[in-house]
This record gives sequence, structure tokens and C-alpha cells, in this order.
Amino acid sequence: MLTGFGPRPDIDRIRSTNASIDGITVGSGDHFREMNAFLTQQEIHPVIDRVFPFEQAYEAYDYLKSAKHFGKIVIDLAS
Repeated sequence: MLTGFGPRPDIDRIRSTNASIDGITVGSGDHFREMNAFLTQQEIHPVIDRVFPFEQAYEAYDYLKSAKHFGKIVIDLAS
């Protein structure tokens, strides 16, 4: 629920199952567009550690879990 509006979680159910909710805060749509424009203008690109073909998605998640990567792990849907 990134918009902050819409259905509310069932707090009683969350309490009864001893679950927890971890929230995040994100900027507005305008902030997102401004950030992307800045990244493009400054030619800032993410560091990609490794690209896995879709057929190796399980291996990609295992690699992510190993925490041996530096940068992004990509699963290529077109391969």
C-alpha cells in the first residue's frame, strides 16, 4: 500500500498471529520523475553484478541470498 489510501489492514488479525508490519516511506510521483531526470542527465547507471537468464531465476535468488554480490542482480526475461 504505497499510496497511503485504500483498504486498511486487519489489525486484530495481525495481532493474533503475532505478525509485524514494516513500513517504508517513498516520495511523490513528481519526486520520482525528477530523480529519473537527474540520473539520466548525470549519466548515473546502476552497477550490475551478474545477469541470469530467466531459466536460472532460482540460482539468481540463491546468489542474492548468499550476499556475495556487489551491485544489482538481473534476471533477463528476454533470454
